Amino acid sequence: MPLLMAIAEWRYLKTGDEVYYTLARRWAVGTAIMFAVGAVSGTVLSFELGLLWPRFMKWAGGIIGMPFSLEGFAFFTEAIFFGIYIMDGIAFRRAPISRRDWLLPSAAWPRLSSS
Repeated sequence: MPLLMAIAEWRYLKTGDEVYYTLARRWAVGTAIMFAVGAVSGTVLSFELGLLWPRFMKWAGGIIGMPFSLEGFAFFTEAIFFGIYIMDGIAFRRAPISRRDWLLPSAAWPRLSSS
């Protein structure tokens, strides 16, 4: 989704067609909602693993721990760049394309490649 939002904004800046800008903004709202739901469910999941299945985590914790910590790092990196993307879009609607438009897709890449 972040890559599609960046492409839509790039197309808007190249063509000036408002449809691309509207598309990027609507995708950003949908992504923000999904991001919030994912943050809540991920937090609940991390507590459930330790509290509800302690024997399983004692056995598999070493296996699950590293990918889970990498997911946490990728999540926070993506959250930072997504916040920059949203706030920059609100503050500077017609700003020229910048590096921030491609930071979000690059921050999302570790999450996509681990899926």
